[in-house]
Amino acid sequence: MALTSKATVLGAGAFTPIGLNLTQTSMLHRMGVAAMEGAPLGQEGDTITVCRAAVDPELRGADRLLALAEPALEEALAEAIGGSRARLLLELDEHVSDEVAEIVAATLGRAMQRATAETRVEVGRKGSSSALPTLATALASGRDDVVIWGGVHSNCDAWGIGRLVAADRLYADDNLDAVLPGEAV
Repeated sequence: MALTSKATVLGAGAFTPIGLNLTQTSMLHRMGVAAMEGAPLGQEGDTITVCRAAVDPELRGADRLLALAEPALEEALAEAIGGSRARLLLELDEHVSDEVAEIVAATLGRAMQRATAETRVEVGRKGSSSALPTLATALASGRDDVVIWGGVHSNCDAWGIGRLVAADRLYADDNLDAVLPGEAV
């Protein structure tokens, strides 16, 4: 696909308490960026380590995803041109229910409407670069003036932890090549 106009990246960023490896995550924890804590696992009183972002640990579902996503969206919108036609492509984990996805999309859509004249919010579940050609075409054709593409992830809830346990991917002393439950935007 050949594009006749150029898309400009106004900004790129990520917010995550998790490093690329255990050493980086430990450094982030010591700096106070990562909230690593023990979380209960099962009936036996076992605990696991989860690495949460610095938002209220009691938040769950849509409220948690919004607490993670809203500051990132506000930052992205600060770069957007006022009065523009904007599209948000929001990538969510596959396990997020349709009901929660609708709440998150509607809330973020209202936030976008305060900053742009025309807003569209779409939810994706693939988390891949497969959306790039569609987004580039929308920009090149003038359908959209601004495209914000981002995602929000959290597997710090019982369902996410259960999936890691079932796949034998939960970090433990005897399973070092595994995953700490975490979250990121």
